[in-house]
Amino acid sequence: MISDLTTEVKPLEKIQEESIEIPNSGGARKSKLVPHADTIQFLCEDAKTLWEVIQRGLGQSDNGPCLGWRHLASDYFWITYSQWLIAEYGCWSQSAIIVPLYDTMGPSACTFIMNQAEIELVICDEENKVKRLIEKRKETPKLKIILCVKSISQELEDLANEANIKLHLFSDVEKLGELHSVQTLLPKASDLSIICYTSGTTGEPKGAMVTHGNIVSAASVMKLVMGKSSLTKEDRMISYLPLAHMFEQKVQTMAFLEGCSIGFFGGDFKLLEDDMRALQPTFFPAVPRLLNKWCEKARSLCGSKVNIDLNSINFKTKEELVSAHHMLESFKESLGGRVRMIITAAAPLSKDVFEFYTKCLGYEVCIKGHNVLKGYFKNPEKTAEALDDEGWFHSGDIGMWLPNGTLKLIDRKKNIMKLSQGEYVALDRIETVYSASPYISQIYVHGDSLKSFLVAVVIPSKEFVLLRCKEIFENKTWNEICGTPMVKQLILEDMQRLGTAAGLNSFEQVKVIHTQPEAMTLEGGFLTATQKTKRETWCKYFAEEIKAMYECNEEIF
Repeated sequence: MISDLTTEVKPLEKIQEESIEIPNSGGARKSKLVPHADTIQFLCEDAKTLWEVIQRGLGQSDNGPCLGWRHLASDYFWITYSQWLIAEYGCWSQSAIIVPLYDTMGPSACTFIMNQAEIELVICDEENKVKRLIEKRKETPKLKIILCVKSISQELEDLANEANIKLHLFSDVEKLGELHSVQTLLPKASDLSIICYTSGTTGEPKGAMVTHGNIVSAASVMKLVMGKSSLTKEDRMISYLPLAHMFEQKVQTMAFLEGCSIGFFGGDFKLLEDDMRALQPTFFPAVPRLLNKWCEKARSLCGSKVNIDLNSINFKTKEELVSAHHMLESFKESLGGRVRMIITAAAPLSKDVFEFYTKCLGYEVCIKGHNVLKGYFKNPEKTAEALDDEGWFHSGDIGMWLPNGTLKLIDRKKNIMKLSQGEYVALDRIETVYSASPYISQIYVHGDSLKSFLVAVVIPSKEFVLLRCKEIFENKTWNEICGTPMVKQLILEDMQRLGTAAGLNSFEQVKVIHTQPEAMTLEGGFLTATQKTKRETWCKYFAEEIKAMYECNEEIF
């Protein structure tokens, strides 16, 4: 978490005893913020479930602005509820369980989830999605009711009648609620709130069983870590991660706990900065790759590699200082001008830690506490893999404890692979290094345990490549320019430069690239809902290109 951006951040070596070893635990550690033996369940007596959280936020904010969005280029329009919020808290008022369905999961995954969770009612925002659900009726026999947020055509009503499905407008159900009061059946902290299915990058999706207490505990810990920087009803958050994503749920729970307001971005990541300028948020959750991109873009557009930390710069002239200050102010304004806190879930990896890992492989990070999920829904095999008999959740992350008590995350276990010469490489970490190149919009690094070197598929950044090569390729289309040897050389040389600067070993550096002119999208199934690369999808889609890269170059390497 990056907090209070206007203040000096303490160097890592000055932070002492961030965690405390638990006596007689075999090396397990706990946060220094929890001096007693028990882990944190909640911080507020009146907010132990998600239903109680929203009620507390209502009081904290004096019934102030809650959720909002903007239409086209207009200002933010504040409202007291949204369809998502009504559906979510409507379910929780009756102790019902929510099962989010991502648009990007694909039809087969959605069908699998609906059948495993035995879903009887689905809420859809658009007619085309309702139509797809009705057409899949035979594959999802439990489905009985669909609520449509927008309009319902006569054609849709006819299809629903034929499929024996009840179809209602969301607004009509709201009106029924206004006319008829229903007694609440409020949940306990131990009750399930959400079954959150994984994106299914490998195999069938798994349904993580998350209780009210899980989310409240996680949000409480985040609030505790903030200390003096904790949120108030005056704070404002921008939401751009999927609402069904657990990281987003936890951050929003923390926001509701204090009566904060939340604005949703317009749906286009290219216009996210424009949304932020309109909303002027004071804090937001961040995907690390997005932060890396923003930083590199700011430096590139400034025309120099200026160090963001002004306290450590030795400026030769007053003009250099003014230029750097102007760049930082411009960047701050592009985020709305009021951001005081960024919450993120990852950090860069140092060369020393990575080299240590390649020699001893590190250890898997295991977690225990009231915020840990119960298991995976109707999936005892995956539950047994993730949760051991003592209640420890095996995260799949490789990490190590630093001398000052902080936990350093190194990589995901499944993202580590061995080359034919026996060297281990962390593909995600290498992609993160190369993603800092202004010439790269997206990258997929591929390794084969039967090969001795890495290859990559690169989607070049059209803006920066044309800025460098436009005059040379004046009469060519972007598709023609993208595949030229000159562009490949330009990108590969910059990748090598970044890799060397980041301390990548020779075997970690990509040797051959294939350039693809068009972006690989969520809709195409190449990214998860949180913008992570679906490695298996990329590997299958570019199988021929990967094979060609190895065949053409394996004699050289």
